[in-house]
Amino acid sequence: NRIHYFAALGLLLGFAILTEYTPSLAALPVLLYLFASGVIEPRRRLSRAAIAALLLGFAVPLAAYAAYSIACFGSPFTTGYIHEADEAFRATHAVGVVGVSRPRLEVLYYLTFHPIRGLFLQSPVLFISPAGPPARARRREWRAEALLVAVIVAAFFVMNAGFGWWWAGWSFGPRLLIPMLWLLALP
Repeated sequence: NRIHYFAALGLLLGFAILTEYTPSLAALPVLLYLFASGVIEPRRRLSRAAIAALLLGFAVPLAAYAAYSIACFGSPFTTGYIHEADEAFRATHAVGVVGVSRPRLEVLYYLTFHPIRGLFLQSPVLFISPAGPPARARRREWRAEALLVAVIVAAFFVMNAGFGWWWAGWSFGPRLLIPMLWLLALP
């Protein structure tokens, strides 16, 4: 019985979001991928029990976070960032969705090619990685996974380019892109 694997997977995806909100940019597409995998390849279709276990596992950490937020802030739809003591930090996170609004092209430049924080200048080998998903997509058996990787990587760049404090402190490179770096390195 592999149902417990799906419950554990859901739990881990939920805890990823609970730990920091940016992993939701990967956790939600992974959930959609798992549900769509049966449409893409019928023999990979999840049973109802597997889907229920996955969703239940996913809901447990999110329910714990909602209870925490209600107890601390009076709403399940708020974060501690909105209640920061530092006015500038609080104001930044009050814009858009948790500080993320319209992506800016100049920030994409800073994230990718700027001499101080540019990801592709800090790790030049990653410069070839955008070619990976299209190369994988040529093979039918890898199309869904290639699309999943492309969506997650693009979501992280778009989110970071729209974040008010995109530099995220005194980090060496684009710190908020770290959760998706391993996907960028796959190709």
